[in-house]
Amino acid sequence: MKSLVTIAIFLATCLASASEPILLMYDVRAPYIFAEDNNTITGLTATPSAAAFRLANIPVRNVEVSTNRQLSVIKYNESMACGIGWFSIAQRQAVARFTKPIYQDRPLVVVSRIDADKVHLHTSLETLIADGALSLLVKTQYSYGSQIDAWLNKYEPNRSAVTLDNYGMLRMIDAKRANYMLMSFEEATHYITNAHFENAAALKFATLMDSPSGNLRHLMCSKSVPVEIIERLNAVIEGDIL
Repeated sequence: MKSLVTIAIFLATCLASASEPILLMYDVRAPYIFAEDNNTITGLTATPSAAAFRLANIPVRNVEVSTNRQLSVIKYNESMACGIGWFSIAQRQAVARFTKPIYQDRPLVVVSRIDADKVHLHTSLETLIADGALSLLVKTQYSYGSQIDAWLNKYEPNRSAVTLDNYGMLRMIDAKRANYMLMSFEEATHYITNAHFENAAALKFATLMDSPSGNLRHLMCSKSVPVEIIERLNAVIEGDIL
């Protein structure tokens, strides 16, 4: 009888946990994620992510969390939580669960000042990264996809790592504190082509000939999120979003 009571308590706990909303963590990042006044989120990755949970009938609670903190929450399995728009790379696969892709980027672009002639001489992204005379601005703990990450590890370019958002990094490029940075085509279009950056006219971006295909973006969840939840999300992502 005691064992039956124990099992009943265990099952009740599981049911209670399953009904708790998952924390849907986001960090505002145009044009992927925008936050509205009522705490709803929209954007290239936010809209399909929110739709997946809604279509799968899985309750969520939107919460704004920095990207580095998201990594910590998921790595250390602190709660039932998912982050929006993450790349599925080996070191993350070991500590997280990933859904099917919610979005695929266009190829990454090189962003620099218009007068950065030594950057513009390069038509190959690999040779640009290998050019030790140029300084690259990168985001701390950020992945640029497997191929570019491999080039960064191979050539070990002169780089500065910062925790700033893209707007702050563009200001550093504009101020000549680094020669170039890498950015998604979507973000570069938002900030430079559409002039959402204050000095957009001083900057330019280009897709180089060997830029890898755009990276796939996923929902990345802590291992507290049951596999069954991931499967339910995958079913609606495959059927209704992509």
